Amino acid sequence: MRRFYTVMIVPHVGTQLRKIRLSSRLLKALAISGVAFLVAVVVLLTSYFYFYQDLRLLQQLRASNAELTRQNQDYVISTEQLNQKMEELQDFVKKLSVMAGLDSSNENPVGGPHDVDFTSTNSAYAQVREDLDYLESELVDLEQKSRVLERFYDENVLMLASTPSIWPVRGYLSSTFGYRKDPFTGQRQMHPGLDISTPSGRPVVATGDGIVSYASRRGSYGNVVVIDHKFGLMTRYAHLSGFGTRAGRRVKRGDVIGYVGNTGRSRAPHLHYEVWVNNRTVHPLNYVLEYYRSFDARNRPVSKSAATAP
Repeated sequence: MRRFYTVMIVPHVGTQLRKIRLSSRLLKALAISGVAFLVAVVVLLTSYFYFYQDLRLLQQLRASNAELTRQNQDYVISTEQLNQKMEELQDFVKKLSVMAGLDSSNENPVGGPHDVDFTSTNSAYAQVREDLDYLESELVDLEQKSRVLERFYDENVLMLASTPSIWPVRGYLSSTFGYRKDPFTGQRQMHPGLDISTPSGRPVVATGDGIVSYASRRGSYGNVVVIDHKFGLMTRYAHLSGFGTRAGRRVKRGDVIGYVGNTGRSRAPHLHYEVWVNNRTVHPLNYVLEYYRSFDARNRPVSKSAATAP
């Protein structure tokens, strides 16, 4: 026998009493549907909560990854800059050693930090560790060499002042030391110095303390000044348009000794500059501490690659 239930709706005022007749089956169905609805709502809310948590975690991971990528890029840039500074410092110390007679070699430093591959965490860490170990070893080596140089120069102040170490004039480095094709004969010939192209009349300065042993005209050199720096060192400045000193005069580094010209065997205004050590010519760039740069006529820095003629 089916059972029924009556639901009475009693209004407050003014309307007729209402009755709704419901069977037990319908009530059970409504109850089950209500429970199912509540379960579904709870499940959806729980899923949304976990989805929201995962979404926040994903956003954090993306932000962290972006920051790591930026830091990795900064590391690569910083490492390259540090490596460049390290190489410049190595060259500087090597030049001081050559000038002091403590190192006769002229080899450029090799090696350096690697390009880091960040696709693998382990690989990146290993390369970073290797780079840091390399830089640490280089710094230790530079510190040792610097201490030796400091002691040496403390004991040899006069030789330091007498050693050529600056540019004699500012301009384009148009020809360097070594074998080249002679511009007049076209034959391969040794060029014993630097040619620095710059406007005629620009002052030429002594690159170290010394005594002027010659200041006159000499064959293909044209007007030439020769300075004896003692300690087996001598410098020559050729093709001058005029003189700012005379033989027998003592000069200091930076004193004007002449002016750029086009005398002698020359096709255009420039200074021919030589450095002699123990009666033989050597590469003058070994005796210019800022050798990795040249300068144009207005004294603006120019990179070596741009300043040096092929």
